[in-house]
Amino acid sequence: MTFREQYMKGELPFDAIFDYTDEWNYGGADCTLREYLGLTPEEEDVWVSESDEALETLLEKEKNRKIIFLDLDGTLLNDEKQFTPGNRKAVKQALRAGHQIVITTGRPLFSALAQAEDLGLTGKGCYIIAYNGGEIYDTSKKESLYKKRFPFPTFGISSTPPGKWGCTARPTATRKSLQKPIRTRFSSIWKQHVPTAASFLMLSRRSKRNL
Repeated sequence: MTFREQYMKGELPFDAIFDYTDEWNYGGADCTLREYLGLTPEEEDVWVSESDEALETLLEKEKNRKIIFLDLDGTLLNDEKQFTPGNRKAVKQALRAGHQIVITTGRPLFSALAQAEDLGLTGKGCYIIAYNGGEIYDTSKKESLYKKRFPFPTFGISSTPPGKWGCTARPTATRKSLQKPIRTRFSSIWKQHVPTAASFLMLSRRSKRNL
């Protein structure tokens, strides 16, 4: 186990780094000192260019770092779908303290990303879990780390009468939805791949009668 791993667990004081350095100097280890200690390139740069104290401060900050998972609707957003001043302040304080924040929502990625950008959650360590876990997105790198969406063929099967599958699909092209951009943008796709909105409404009413 490296110095860094033990230090992060609270098993070693910072001064133990000097004992590890001596071991590396005289032990003939076949790796760099950074690798032997388990430091990241950023930590090594701080140590070399600044001081021992600067490295200790950075490691302490990283040791106390938390990952905070936050929902949007009903948590960060109020009933008017707005961020309150208090929530904005709390998010900024968490970022300044070095914590990582993950937006976790059932919303589609484009909707969650717009809210994340509004809050300034676009830096290193900020992520989005969208579609109820269907996609994980790194906002700093602007790339998806994981994506598993519901394919249209399966969606069509799931929209059959509930007596067969025990479930009902209900997306419609309504403009009353808070996510109306996605409804409007994909309205033509709905018509091509799945039953019409009227069919969904009929299925919904039918399923309610069967409950």
